[in-house]
Amino acid sequence: MSVSKTNEKGHRYTFNHVDIELHSTAHAKSALYAMQNHEEYEMKALPLNYNNLNFDKLVNQQLIESLYLEKRNTTHLSKEFKSNLIYFYIYYTLYISSILGFNTLLYYEGTIKSSHYQIHIACNSILLVFAYTILILLRHQWVLIRVREFFLTLGLFTYIYFILADNKSLYIFTGEEYNPNEIPLIIGLLTLCPMLKIILFDSFLYILITGLSASIVFLCIRLPFTPDSRYTALSEISLTVIFIMIQIIETHRVDLRIKQIFWRREKEIVMNKEKSSEIGLKSLGINSDVEVIVDMCDQIKKKLKDIGKVIMYKDIKLVLKESVAFIEKIKWKIAHNKDVKVIIDSNIDDEDREYIEQNCLEIKKGSKEKSDKNGKFEKKLSDISEIVLKKASTRFSYQDVEGAIATFGINWNFDIWFIYESTGESISLVANHILSKWNLYDLFKVNKDLSQRYFGFMQNAYKANPYHNACHAADVLHSFMFFVLSSHLYNTLTPLEIFSSIIAILGHDVAHPGVTNRYLINNKDDLALQFNDNSVLENMHCATIYSLMRKTGSDILSSLSQEDWFRVRGLIIQMVLATDMSRHFELLGQFRARVLGLKDLELNNYEDKTLIISIGLKCADLGHSAKITELHKKWSFLVCDELFTQGDLEKEKFQAVSMYCDRDTTDVDKSQSGFIKNICMPLYEVWGVYLNSQAVQKTCISQQVENQKYWEDRAKYRKSTLHGSIITETGISSSHWRN
Repeated sequence: MSVSKTNEKGHRYTFNHVDIELHSTAHAKSALYAMQNHEEYEMKALPLNYNNLNFDKLVNQQLIESLYLEKRNTTHLSKEFKSNLIYFYIYYTLYISSILGFNTLLYYEGTIKSSHYQIHIACNSILLVFAYTILILLRHQWVLIRVREFFLTLGLFTYIYFILADNKSLYIFTGEEYNPNEIPLIIGLLTLCPMLKIILFDSFLYILITGLSASIVFLCIRLPFTPDSRYTALSEISLTVIFIMIQIIETHRVDLRIKQIFWRREKEIVMNKEKSSEIGLKSLGINSDVEVIVDMCDQIKKKLKDIGKVIMYKDIKLVLKESVAFIEKIKWKIAHNKDVKVIIDSNIDDEDREYIEQNCLEIKKGSKEKSDKNGKFEKKLSDISEIVLKKASTRFSYQDVEGAIATFGINWNFDIWFIYESTGESISLVANHILSKWNLYDLFKVNKDLSQRYFGFMQNAYKANPYHNACHAADVLHSFMFFVLSSHLYNTLTPLEIFSSIIAILGHDVAHPGVTNRYLINNKDDLALQFNDNSVLENMHCATIYSLMRKTGSDILSSLSQEDWFRVRGLIIQMVLATDMSRHFELLGQFRARVLGLKDLELNNYEDKTLIISIGLKCADLGHSAKITELHKKWSFLVCDELFTQGDLEKEKFQAVSMYCDRDTTDVDKSQSGFIKNICMPLYEVWGVYLNSQAVQKTCISQQVENQKYWEDRAKYRKSTLHGSIITETGISSSHWRN
């Protein structure tokens, strides 16, 4: 994998895995450098000028920000820089103050001349003021950007002072006699260099500038005008310059290591961002065994290919290629396997794990949970929110809401409740709209009155549940049509498949009793007995879709040929059965393996197309998680209300209350955040990759992230302020909560 990065001058730097190799150097490494194993990953080439160890302007600025700031683009100093400031200013203040103090003592003793003393006073004061002005100005961004230049200037001025104001040099400029009893400042040349290295983070270029400048000035002043013998002056100059040169050489080594580490870290950041923009096959907390095995196959393939790059013998290369081909066959066989097992990460929240095990994995036979002695399920209509399903007192016709319904399938945040509250209908209206818009009445010779009668029966078959009602079915069809109209599905789905999808989606929850499969099975309900505990509700929905067609004058498929009839029936059954949440991770794992692993889904293949359409319905079924927050909250509260009603029934039967169904203990914010994070977002991520649609990415997935964060923030805020009290949107205890 390679990642390219462009700087402001248009130069591109390419990072490759292969460029992380041992950088052979003759010099020794520091113990810390070796312990942290930096040496192993040194790169052969960095995008810098090796003469001065400088990146270009853009990258150099990033380096400065990394060293001097806690976070980039802020004014918060890094901890190390703060520590370096303390060391430097303690040294600088004490050293300059000591010079000032001892010169004052010598002056009052009459040892040094007044002119010399005044020069020291002026220079010491200027240097201290300049040094502390820099410290004060560090709170400003423009100073932080040029912090090295400021300390470079301070260092140069201090060096010049140490050289020119030394007792062996100052007499030249004042014309007075040489006085050996004055304070020698030459030691400052030796002590200042290490301190500059600390404050400049061993910047080779700046230490080179200050060191060379000091050495040249010192040589030019001291050698021709020294009061000592030439050899004495030469030895003094040589030792001082040698010390400075050693410091410069050491700085070169350290600075190169700093830039190695910085550039490697920048590379890792860029690569991680690149990886995060691509959804990895095994990046979730919940994976199927299919995804795990396909991911392992990809890892083996990669290693074999890496080995092939360094093997010289053709026969071995051929064996490696054959091995890669075998691995591809294994991947294909695994990804097309229908027997899928789900693996849940141990880091998943305990309550979310229990909810997933109860509702999103297949129910194991022989459950030890307590069953209801009666075995018969009765719905408590008194607990259902009247507000949600209350029909408007004033009815409007289709023509009155035609403008609003025209955005059906186009405006992602279409509000079906407005249509229902205005007309008292939902399914029959949207069915008529889509069938007319796609010209399906004429294509399949469907009588409009017959269609309206059938969908009218279907709408009436939906029960007065808070969530699983006719409005939900109509909203799911809208979401599905949005996916179709916003992607390549628009040009690849046939009219017959659209027709099948409309029936399947509008009937995917028909006659839903408002409780889960798990509840029906545990209570030995007639539906569970009828469908042998397998996808109980989904099988019932399929049967109801077709039983409604047997009513007089409502057989919407009567005009189809036998071949088309069975094709429609097969697709409807597959789509509706796919909405069984106990198969959620099984289908998601299979779809992820095909989209991200094999990348071989073909719309020309009937099974593949059925899988794609079924996943589209699953995404649409969870579509409220990606709607604008206000609309999403409304649907979420309805879901909770329905779950709480089931929890009340379980309490009445003295059964263990299903996870997130207890209105007295359920943390609504946490449960909704976990549901989006663990169930909805993984599904939408891979769906977005497959559709490759900007509209879906920007409109749906980004909103889903916002909604998850909304619930997460609410949960954190409530936990920090209300000490765990379960509070709803209106601030009422959940035990009294209705939508």
